[in-house]
Amino acid sequence: MWKRCRSVFDEPIKVLVWEWEEAALGLLLIGIGQFFIGPFWSALTAVGTLGFIYKVKKGKPAGAVVHWLHRVDFPFFQLPGILPVRPQVYSPWI
Repeated sequence: MWKRCRSVFDEPIKVLVWEWEEAALGLLLIGIGQFFIGPFWSALTAVGTLGFIYKVKKGKPAGAVVHWLHRVDFPFFQLPGILPVRPQVYSPWI
């Protein structure tokens, strides 16, 4: 007999309407922007960026921004794979 589970594990983690990666991007923009352009403009930039992400991502599946970052080879961002990448050497002596 199956028991009902109160948690759904395959739904993405959301902060308001954004996934956690997108919300972290907004917080990162606020944090870094305060050093360079001040608190008002950094908050305005973060809100504008989150609004842009919300408009562009609307109707797309969960993880669309993360997969886009991986596809464009964003620095310091790689999706983990099941097996590590091994270079292939084509040589008769190895």
